[in-house]
Amino acid sequence: MIFGLTQDAVLGMYLGINGLVKTFFGFMGFYLDRWIPLEQSALRPLVLMMLALLDNILLGGMLLLLRLGLEADFWFDAGIEAVVTGIIGTLIFRTYDRLKFPPKDFRRLD
Repeated sequence: MIFGLTQDAVLGMYLGINGLVKTFFGFMGFYLDRWIPLEQSALRPLVLMMLALLDNILLGGMLLLLRLGLEADFWFDAGIEAVVTGIIGTLIFRTYDRLKFPPKDFRRLD
């Protein structure tokens, strides 16, 4: 939610639109983790891309409902953002997993 509110403030949008959307998909990602094994290396970027694309679709729908209109390249930017989020997010999660669960070296046990 904090990232969404910051994004609203930086982009000059109504405060709360991005915060609400990002909060919704944050909870959705949490519940997807129960049914989809995200530890698989090929599945995690696809889920992150899907959530980022759905985030932009919901944001675009909310902007249209509020009659604020969309920029001409909104959907192109949404696609690029989804791909970049999938790649960067996977790298961040992989780094986090490495720090949280460091590899064990059982050869030194005596």
